[in-house]
Amino acid sequence: MSDNERLSVAVTVDWTDALQKKIRERYLYLAPGAAAVSFEPGLVHIDFPSDDPQPRPDQQAVADFVADQQRSLGRASERVLLAHDSARPAIPDPLPDLIERGEVSETADGAFTFAGAFARRFTAWDGLVRDLADRLQAEERIVPTLLRTSSLFANGYLADFPHHALFVAPARYDVDALRSIAAVGKSAVDGEETVRENLGAPAVTLAPTVCYHCFESLRDRRLASPHVGITAFGHCHRFESRNISGLKRLQHFSMRELVFLGDADYVARSLDACVDFAVELLKAWDVTFRISTASDPFFLGESDRKTTYQLAMAMKRELQIQLPYDGSWLSVGSFNNHARVIIDKYGIEIEGAEKPASGCVGFGYERLLFALHAHFGLEDGDWPDALRG
Repeated sequence: MSDNERLSVAVTVDWTDALQKKIRERYLYLAPGAAAVSFEPGLVHIDFPSDDPQPRPDQQAVADFVADQQRSLGRASERVLLAHDSARPAIPDPLPDLIERGEVSETADGAFTFAGAFARRFTAWDGLVRDLADRLQAEERIVPTLLRTSSLFANGYLADFPHHALFVAPARYDVDALRSIAAVGKSAVDGEETVRENLGAPAVTLAPTVCYHCFESLRDRRLASPHVGITAFGHCHRFESRNISGLKRLQHFSMRELVFLGDADYVARSLDACVDFAVELLKAWDVTFRISTASDPFFLGESDRKTTYQLAMAMKRELQIQLPYDGSWLSVGSFNNHARVIIDKYGIEIEGAEKPASGCVGFGYERLLFALHAHFGLEDGDWPDALRG
C-alpha cells in the first residue's frame, strides 16, 4: 500500500457545508487519481497515492476549480421551507441487512436489482404516485432509455452537466474493429482498452431524466390546452465517478416524473399539489423530512446566475429525508418550475396560455425507499399499510 502525497493550495473562500459538499462530489474530475480532499481555513488539501501515474493539477488549477464551485453556489443560500421531526427511535443502516436477505443486489457499479419486500414496497410507492397523477389528470406515457445526443446538446444539458453524461457508442462500422472486439470475447484478457479503441460516435446517450423524453415528444408542437399533464416511469443514468455510495448515490436509478405544461398559474398549482402529497404522507408516517429550496448542481461556474435565481425565487424545491442512523439528509424528490425556459428550448407553443410555462416533479425511488427503510426497518409490521405491498 503506497503512502499519500499532499497538494495544499491557499484559497480565499469560506468553507460552508454546501461548498465542501460540492467540492467532495466534484474534485475527482479535476484530480482523477486523488485519494481524498480535506479543508482548513484558507487551505484545501488533496491527497494522492505516491505511486499514482495520472497527471496532477497544479496549484492554480485547484484554486480556479474552488473559485468555480464557489461562484456556482451563487449569492442566495438554500433555505428550509417546511420540516417535520419524527419521534421514532433511530435504527442501524438497513443496507447490510437488505443485501444479506437478497432483497438488494448490486449488479454493476451504482446499479441494483430488487426482490422480496423491497420490490413490493417499490411497486406500492409507485401506485401512490400514479394515484396522484390520476388526480392531477396526468396522462401516462411509456418512454425509452435512450435519447439523441444532439437533443442533450440542444436543451443545454451537456453544457451544464457534461460530467454526468453516459454516452452510448457502437463498434465502428469497420470489419477490423469488429474482429478486434470479437477476438477479445474469445480470450480471457481484459479487453476494455481494445473496446475503447474501436468505438464509433455516440449518437445516443442514456437518458439522465424522464421528463426530457416527454418534452422531446412535444418538440415544435402547439398544444391545444393550457392544462397539459403527463406522467411517465423510467430509468435515469448519471455518471458518478467514485461518488457512488450504496443506494444513496447511483449511476442507474428509477424515477416517476409528472410533467405540467400550460399557463404559469396551472403549473404552479400542480407543483404545489405534488408538494402537499409528499408532505401529507410523510407527516402521517412520522418520517423526519424537510422541503428546502435548491439549485441544480451545475458543475461549471458559468451557471452561477441561474443558480442564484433558482434559490432566490424558490423555482426548485427539494424533498429531503433524514437518515436517522447518521443524521445526514438525502434528497429523494424535486419540484421544479421551469417558467418558459424549457418550452422555448423545445419550440413548444401552448394555446390559451397567457404566461406559458412548464414544470416537473420527480421522485427517485431507490433513494426514497432506502430512506424509508432507514426509518421503518425491514419488517412489514413496522411499515405503513399503504407500503406493505
